[in-house]
Amino acid sequence: MPLYDYQCNKCSEIFEIKKSIHDDSGVSCKSCGATAKQIFVPATVYHKGKKSEKLKEYSEKNPRAKMYTQMADRAINHVMKNIGKK
Repeated sequence: MPLYDYQCNKCSEIFEIKKSIHDDSGVSCKSCGATAKQIFVPATVYHKGKKSEKLKEYSEKNPRAKMYTQMADRAINHVMKNIGKK
């Protein structure tokens, strides 16, 4: 089942929900219970080398980039934790 990203209309919390592509039911915020809207979160690309420090600095200064970096880290950790579990 795919993961979808949602943002709360009230508290702006961003969270993931695993649900069927055919499930069109509404989603409530896990923090406050208000309705949430589905959002698109683009993939984050990690670079190694000299530019990685500049990317890290940019990510720390830009709240939106920081959010994407945190979401990518969660996704990577999830995949790494579940490698080999089928």
